[in-house]
Amino acid sequence: MKSKASLWRSLAVVSVSIGVLLVASKLGNAHHRTDSRRTSVLPKKINFALKEGQTIVAVSDTTQAICFYIGNDEPGA
Repeated sequence: MKSKASLWRSLAVVSVSIGVLLVASKLGNAHHRTDSRRTSVLPKKINFALKEGQTIVAVSDTTQAICFYIGNDEPGA
């Protein structure tokens, strides 16, 4: 009798262990899927135009933005 109880107990432990591993695997896969679905947000398109007499005198490109420096093409203005 003792060996049958021991066998059933071992079988129960193995079954529970496999169940826990399956649940952990499902939760891990579900978490991984949500991360892979994230997409970066595209920057908002900004339209601008130079006014008459203005020129772009410099452009600065950084990781966060592109900056345009605008000046007048008239001397002393």
